[in-house]
Amino acid sequence: MPTDLPELLFPKKSQPDIESFPCGLGKQLQLTIKQVCGSLPITKHEIKLELKVSKNPSLIMSNKSIGLDSKLYNYLLSVSLREPEILQQLRQETANHPYANMQIAPEQGQFMALLVQLLGAKKTIEVGTFTGYSALAVALALPPNGQVIACDVSAEFTAIARRYWQLAGVDGKIDLRLAPALETLDELLANELAGSFDFAFIDADKENYQAYYERCLKLVRVGGLIAVDNVLWDGQVADNNIQDSSTISIRDFNYQLHNDRRVTISLIPIADGLTLALKH
Repeated sequence: MPTDLPELLFPKKSQPDIESFPCGLGKQLQLTIKQVCGSLPITKHEIKLELKVSKNPSLIMSNKSIGLDSKLYNYLLSVSLREPEILQQLRQETANHPYANMQIAPEQGQFMALLVQLLGAKKTIEVGTFTGYSALAVALALPPNGQVIACDVSAEFTAIARRYWQLAGVDGKIDLRLAPALETLDELLANELAGSFDFAFIDADKENYQAYYERCLKLVRVGGLIAVDNVLWDGQVADNNIQDSSTISIRDFNYQLHNDRRVTISLIPIADGLTLALKH
């Protein structure tokens, strides 16, 4: 097996800083290549292809329920999914986006809409909006006076969201805050809005999951619900060989939430794993 993998992949003058890959994927990439090279004959071109795919952080996530083969997953959708046409159009447009896997699965969007209806929710928070599918699914389920405060930092990604919110006629329900989510959540708390929200959805950078959760726990009312996405992380949380910062952060968050007696919890194996936390 070659001992200098980066030199095998790149000319010396163009070698990348593997530590700078997003979401801690550099170390994971090195591990993956070593495992493959140690067990199978492999060409330089095959390694390059794996590098190209692995550099995309969105591929870590899953926009359909994991653990189901295609036949069973398609059956699940065929007998349960009632996706409004506007959501289907948004999902199809986002499917062509470079970070398409950041979008939630349609069955998860429908499940969240059901949760909001069960809660009788009027005020909700979303941490991480991307192209707006989850915010749209929730907004469609809210009453006419309902509100989603959507937190994101990308004007580019949320421009797609704004267009579909307007087409769906729910743009008046969605208050998009383009700023780091911790700043927005702290501002809501400073404005004495603690305990005034019914539902919160967390789906942003994994390193800040615990910080987002603590603030959302203050903002939701007693009996309010927090939903946290990607807690199964495409199965990588169960693989101790994977030690990038995002995976470690999700593992730590899952452990801490399991021991948090301020809430009643359930981890639902829908999409990429969704933990529900009901505030006492």
